[in-house]
Amino acid sequence: MKSKKASAAVRSKPWIRFPVAAIGASMGGLRAISEILSALPRDFPGAVVVVQHIPPHKKSYLAEILSRRTPLKVKQAEQGDRLRPGEVFVAPPDKHLLVNPNGRLSLSHAAKVRFSRPAADVLFESVAASCGEQCVGIVLTGGDFNGAQGVRAIREAGGIVVAQDEVSSELFGMPQAAIATGVVDYVLPLDEIAHLLVFFANRAVGRAEQEPIVYVRKHLPNSTCPSPGHACSVHECSKKTKGAVKRRIVRHSRTGGSQRSAFAEAPAV
Repeated sequence: MKSKKASAAVRSKPWIRFPVAAIGASMGGLRAISEILSALPRDFPGAVVVVQHIPPHKKSYLAEILSRRTPLKVKQAEQGDRLRPGEVFVAPPDKHLLVNPNGRLSLSHAAKVRFSRPAADVLFESVAASCGEQCVGIVLTGGDFNGAQGVRAIREAGGIVVAQDEVSSELFGMPQAAIATGVVDYVLPLDEIAHLLVFFANRAVGRAEQEPIVYVRKHLPNSTCPSPGHACSVHECSKKTKGAVKRRIVRHSRTGGSQRSAFAEAPAV
């Protein structure tokens, strides 16, 4: 007979067995999100959930606009929607969007977080709790501090945290606040965020490794890159740096033979 402690551990274990990318954005977010989604392939093996700060009392056309800019299926999230690979769900106006451990989505009219509803923090924290190491949290352009609390939860759950770089951001407030937490793994321009997502998702489901990712370590503390602040491929830096940069992705998703990722072999919810 299982102990109460063991049963509680089983209940709290994330059961979503495919990569999930959670994106938070504010001012300038439409262009940024569009650029990332447009670069994802039709067979992208992960799911994407998006919070874009929008006026609360107006109809949102965000899903319709994004659907014209990506080969992935895009829809405005509804209560009870099931998260699936290759699909994008965007938060509706004035509702927090949450991902549950069973892969279902929830909408909430709970209090605003940092003056926002939907809020990136709420989404990120739910994704961290429900997806664990399979999640990537992405903080894009915006002028407030939303998302900074949620990225800590993603890191604590074993996920990867990405922030948009200052050059490509319309407003750098949100990415800068995330970077200031010290938990951001990558600071990237928009096109390289898409490359990282494809790399991570393909490795997670056991596909062959794609082209080397490009990263920017300008804002990251304790950089091991021989030339901090420049953009380079993993093959251009030292062996020590290459290992440091790729370590966390490899830890998420070892491939080949009996070392395939456990969640790559499990059925999708």
